[in-house]
Amino acid sequence: MADLPLLSAAAPQKCGGRSGPDHYTDIPAGPIALRHITDLQFFPNDVSALKLKGAEISDWLEMSAGFYNQIAPDIQDQPLRNDNFPPYNCDTIFGLRYQIDLSQPPRFDPNGTVLNPQSRRVHNVQYMGTPLDPEQEFVLAVNNYRSGGGGGFPHVSPDRTVFQSDTKIRDLLVKYLASSPALDDLPKAQWSFAAIPGASVVFETSPNARSFMNQSDFTDLSEIGTTPKRFLRMRLSLAL
Repeated sequence: MADLPLLSAAAPQKCGGRSGPDHYTDIPAGPIALRHITDLQFFPNDVSALKLKGAEISDWLEMSAGFYNQIAPDIQDQPLRNDNFPPYNCDTIFGLRYQIDLSQPPRFDPNGTVLNPQSRRVHNVQYMGTPLDPEQEFVLAVNNYRSGGGGGFPHVSPDRTVFQSDTKIRDLLVKYLASSPALDDLPKAQWSFAAIPGASVVFETSPNARSFMNQSDFTDLSEIGTTPKRFLRMRLSLAL
């Protein structure tokens, strides 16, 4: 198993919603306290790992892409997220580069049932700069919620689990950060939305996001006001 390439899946855990506009991960610069670890890892999960093929990894990404609504061309301010899809089930896979085409319908529904079997939203999936081989095997690091079937992701079964730790991810984060790592060298998400002519989307986030606008990978992002519940409304252009 040690010779297989390692990928990792992670999803946002504090995402506003009914918990309000302050329920987001926001760690200030400076010394890291234990409460910041909980801010990073809100749920008390353990580490797991699954063995999956490239084609199954693609399905995993398709499941995650169901978090977003289908977006039509030439229509402005369409709602970006599917409110029936929990944000903590929208995984990003680190170690791959890929693109999500929101003009296509979702392949899976929020429970993991195939909704549109002919649809593929996720395109141009690359590993190490080359197209993802559907037959290549990978080890995908996940949490025990996901490896136990949480979120209804495809191809998850006990026989796919190749590693299960009883150590909390929070404890691993404490140990890692105590080693004074170079945080600037951590891997970054490498995915993007495909362009949709004449389209823009809107979503809500924390008002504190204003401080990070200049760090966003999205260049066509703008603020359009606040809601009565104090969420910040943002507009993202998907146009060519």
